[in-house]
Amino acid sequence: MGQNTKRVHRWIDNIPDIKLEGGMGSNTLYKTKDLRLDNQGVLQVNCGCTITSLKRLAPGTIADCLVPTDDSWSAQQIRDALKESMKEYRL
Repeated sequence: MGQNTKRVHRWIDNIPDIKLEGGMGSNTLYKTKDLRLDNQGVLQVNCGCTITSLKRLAPGTIADCLVPTDDSWSAQQIRDALKESMKEYRL
């Protein structure tokens, strides 16, 4: 597993459960200077990313998952789905 993948996994692990289990609220569920997760389950690199090796991907998508709207998934299931989907993207 490369450094970028490890960084993004740590970022996903740090998303508070309430942000993932809270249902649809705002357009952006969680964000930092480097990454953002929107309410469509898309994880993107921000244009102002401070991680040089990820910045070249901005404003690209690096993970995505479709979450059931019935709130049947736990925060950990959503995290796992995001991490699994990263395999489809080149980091």
